[in-house]
Amino acid sequence: MELSFVTNWPKTDVNLSIKKLLGDYVCSLSCKNTFAFTAIGNGKNKSNKEDREIFIPQVHIIDPDRPWEVFSHSGDHKDPITMLEWDYSGTRLLSGDTGGRVNLWQMKNNMLNDWCCSTETHISGEPIVAIAWLHGVSKIYYDVDNLENPNWMEIFKYIPFKPSLQLIGSSHGEGWIAVTTQGLVTVKLLNVKGECEVSQRLSKTRPLHVAVADIAFQSTGHILIAVADGSTRLPVHVFRLTLSWEHGKCNMQIEQLPSYFVRCCLDFSNREKYPTISHLKFLNKECMKPPIGSRATEQMVVIASGSTGSCIEICTLEKEPTPLHIPQVFQSSQMNRDNSSVQLIWMHRATHMDVSTVSAIAMPRLPLNLSSKIYNGPGMCLAVTNVDGTIKLLHRLTLRLCDAFKYEKIKPDSQGKRQKALQGKHVVCMEMSNSCLALMGVDRAGAVCLFRLPPMLVQNPDAGIVRAHSINVIVNLFVYCLVTGFDQWDVILRVTSNMVESILEKLANGFNSQPKSTQDMLMLRYMSTRAALYRTAASVSGKATDSFGKLILLSMANVIRSQLQPTSYSPVKKGPSDQLSAICNSNPDTDVDKLRTNLDPRDFDIEMSTLRSLHAPIELLVNLAILVLTSIHPQGHLYHKPGLYHFPQSGVLILKDVSTLQLFRELFLLLRIWSVEKPAAFPVFQTTIENIDAISHLYKLITQFWLCCKDENQHTEPSEELIDECVLLTSYIQAPCWEFFPVTEGILGKLHSPVGSRNFQFDTGPGSLISIVTFGMGPEKFTRSTMDMLDRNHTKTDIVSGRFLGTFPSQELRRCSRCSSLSLLPTKEHLSAAKPWEHNWVRTCICGGLWKRVIKKSNTGKTK
Repeated sequence: MELSFVTNWPKTDVNLSIKKLLGDYVCSLSCKNTFAFTAIGNGKNKSNKEDREIFIPQVHIIDPDRPWEVFSHSGDHKDPITMLEWDYSGTRLLSGDTGGRVNLWQMKNNMLNDWCCSTETHISGEPIVAIAWLHGVSKIYYDVDNLENPNWMEIFKYIPFKPSLQLIGSSHGEGWIAVTTQGLVTVKLLNVKGECEVSQRLSKTRPLHVAVADIAFQSTGHILIAVADGSTRLPVHVFRLTLSWEHGKCNMQIEQLPSYFVRCCLDFSNREKYPTISHLKFLNKECMKPPIGSRATEQMVVIASGSTGSCIEICTLEKEPTPLHIPQVFQSSQMNRDNSSVQLIWMHRATHMDVSTVSAIAMPRLPLNLSSKIYNGPGMCLAVTNVDGTIKLLHRLTLRLCDAFKYEKIKPDSQGKRQKALQGKHVVCMEMSNSCLALMGVDRAGAVCLFRLPPMLVQNPDAGIVRAHSINVIVNLFVYCLVTGFDQWDVILRVTSNMVESILEKLANGFNSQPKSTQDMLMLRYMSTRAALYRTAASVSGKATDSFGKLILLSMANVIRSQLQPTSYSPVKKGPSDQLSAICNSNPDTDVDKLRTNLDPRDFDIEMSTLRSLHAPIELLVNLAILVLTSIHPQGHLYHKPGLYHFPQSGVLILKDVSTLQLFRELFLLLRIWSVEKPAAFPVFQTTIENIDAISHLYKLITQFWLCCKDENQHTEPSEELIDECVLLTSYIQAPCWEFFPVTEGILGKLHSPVGSRNFQFDTGPGSLISIVTFGMGPEKFTRSTMDMLDRNHTKTDIVSGRFLGTFPSQELRRCSRCSSLSLLPTKEHLSAAKPWEHNWVRTCICGGLWKRVIKKSNTGKTK
C-alpha cells in the first residue's frame, strides 16, 4: 500500500481551524471515480442585518485525477451532513443531515462541476444514520473461477437480481431508503405516479434507538437493515424489509431476523474494555444467492471500540438445521424422511484485536463470486484505519493482517525541501474504488488522500513472479471495466510505464480472439482504454495520439453507417455496410470512381436533411485523413523508423494498420457516392488544382498505403512519390488544420517516481504535470495547461464540430475530465435539435470522461 497524494486546504481558508477542530466527515466514491466529501464552509446569514459570517456544512466534489479542482455546494443543509451516497450511474448524489433533511443532487447539463438540488425531503426532524439507493439492476459479478475462459462475455455474467420494488410489468421502482436514529425507515420513490413516500418504524412494540446502521440488498428483492444503539451490552438487531406496489402506493413489511451479540464482549471484562459499537457494515452490499457448498453472502462486520483499542468481528447469516422431537405416535413416513427444520442464525467467523481505536472502515466493492478456490486478488481485503494513523488491510474471510501503512508524513521532494509533516492526523472516513485498487479518504484536517492498494495479497520474494501475476490481475480488471462500462481510472493508477506494453499485448490478444459481435460492442471502450494507457507512458506517447485518432474514426464510422438503411430485406443480398466492406477488401483499385460504378447508389441513398446533419463528422473525417497522411516526414522515412526521435512519430502507426486503412477506404467510398448523387447537400472541399477531387485524391493515397501493408507477411516501403504527395497534400486541399491534443493534465502516469507521494492544494493547479502530444515531431512540454483560459498562445479547437475557437473564446466551454478535449457548451435549444454526431457527446466525452464546465478567468486572475 502506497500514499499517492494529499490535497490540503489553503492556509487562507477562514474555516481551516474549524475543520481541524471538528473532523467529522463523510465521503462517497462513485463508479465514475468521482469523490464526494463534506467539510465546513462559510456563508452569509441572510436573516441578520449585520451580514455576519456563519459556518455551514458543504459537499465537495472532486475528480481524483485532478484533485486540486474542487466544486463545493451546500444547498439548504444547515445541520451537519451525516450521509453521502452515489447512485449506480455515478451521476446523482444523496446527502442527509442530522436535521432529517435529504437532498438529491443532479448534474446540470451533464457537467461534473455544476450541480443542482432536484428534490428535497424532510424526515420528521430525526438524524439520518443510513441511506442507500433502491436496487433495480442486475449485477455483473467478478467470477474468480471463470477467469481463464477466453470468452469475455462468459467470464463476467449477469446474475439474476430482483429489484427492491417491482412495479407493474417489468419496470422497477427508482428511489432511496433511509434510516433515522429513532428507527424510522423511509422509502422515497422518484419515478412513480401516486404516493411516492412511505415511512414505518422498525419496531412497533418498543422504542428503538439507533446509533449506527447499514443497508444491504438480497437477490430475492428483500432489503436487510442492521442497527445498533452503540452499546455492546445490547445486541445488533437485523430486519428484513419487503416492498410491494399495490393500488398505486408502496407497501412496506418489516420482519425481524435473529440478532447478534458481539462475541468478544460476552466476557464482562471485555465489555468494559470495548463498551461501544462504533462501526457496523455489511461486507456485501448486494447479497446474491450463494452456489451450493459456498459460504453465505449475508456477512456483517461489527467493530466494538474503547479507549484502549478495538475488536473487529465478522459474522455470517447461516441456515442451521434444528432437529424436531416428535412423539412416535405422531410420526409418519414423511416425517421420518424430514425430521429437522431450518432456522437462521448469525455465526461468528473471525475476530481481529487492535490496540488502537478504529476511526474508519472501508468495505471491498468488487462484487466477487467466491467459491472454495483459493483467490488472493483484489476484493479480498477490507481497509481499517486507526486513530494513531495506521491503515491496515485485513483479509475478508479470516481478518488476517495483509498490509499496513503509517499515515504520518509526506516524503521530501526532489529538491530536498521537506514538506509539511502530517503528524497527529488520521483518516476519519474512506472508501474503496470499484476495482479495490485505490482507497480514498479524508483526514481529520479535511485533507483528501489517495492510497494505491496492491493487486495481489501473496508476498513472493521473486519480483518477476509478482510482476507477472500483477499484470494478469490488472488485465482481468480492465476486461471487467470493458464489460461493465465502469471507469478504469483506478485500474490505470496501478500501471507503471514498464507494464504498459505487456498489458496492451494481453488485451489485444484477448480482444482479437472474441467473436465479431463482442468486438463491435466493446470496440469504442477498448480503443479508449488503449489511448488512456498510452498517455501514462511518455516513451509511447505518440501511440496515444494514434489511439485517440482511431477512437474518433470509429465513432464517426458508427454515426455515418447508422444512417444507411437497406432498401429491401433479403437473406441473399448484403446490407449497405457489408457491400462497402466486401468491395473494398477485394478490389485494390486506387480509383474510387471505378469502385463506385460497381455499387447501386439506391442502396446508399439518404435524405438531404440527413446528409446535411452529417457535415461535422464528414469534415472531421477528411481532416483526420489529412493529418494522418501528412504525419510522414521526408527525413529518414519515419514510416519505418518511428524511434528516430526517441518518441514514436504520431500518425505513422495508423498508416501501418490494415483495419484502420480499410475503414478509411470504406468511408471515403461512401462519401464519394454521396458527393456525386447529392452534391447540393455535401460539404465542399476547395482544391488548388482544378482536376483534383479531394475525396478521390485522399482515397488514392490511403489505398496506396493499404497496399503496402495489406500482406501481413511482407510489408513494402512506400515510394518516394507517395511520400512527396503526402508532404504536399495541404497545398492541394484547402482544409482547416484540425489538431489533436491528447493532454495528460492529471496524475496518471506521474506518481510512479522516486519522489513518492505528491502534495497538492485545492484551487491551485500544478503546472509541472502537463504534457501534450500532437501530430508533430514529439510531445511538447508547457509550464501550464493549454486548456487554461489564461493561455493566449495556442489555438483551441472544438472536438465535436472541428471549428476553431480562437485562443481566448468568449463562448461557454466544456472540457473532458480524462483527455481534456474542448467543446462548446450546448444550449437547451441546441440539445433539442441535436444531430446524430452531437448526440454521442452529450452525456460524456467519446473517451468516457465526464464533462467539466471551463471556468473563465480574466487577466487579473479573477473568475468571471
